[in-house]
Amino acid sequence: MPPLDPLNKNQAWYQTGLCNFLENKPVQLVRTVECEAYVLGAGQCGTVVAVYGGGQAYAVEFLSVGGEMAVLTIAAEDLAEVGA
Repeated sequence: MPPLDPLNKNQAWYQTGLCNFLENKPVQLVRTVECEAYVLGAGQCGTVVAVYGGGQAYAVEFLSVGGEMAVLTIAAEDLAEVGA
């Protein structure tokens, strides 16, 4: 299977709408999430840095998690566009 390319809109996973967020796009949490020893509050904003499973989960960079930067894997259903 070829690697997922978020810029290739001809791939089946993109056409079915599975990939909601592309890399380098801002997102926000829709609920409080506990992940990798961090607790992130609803509304916390981050930037997508990788797409997993055609959009089932995302690596998201958060800049102020306890005063530090963290890249965490977040399920798609826990994310929304910034301002949504």
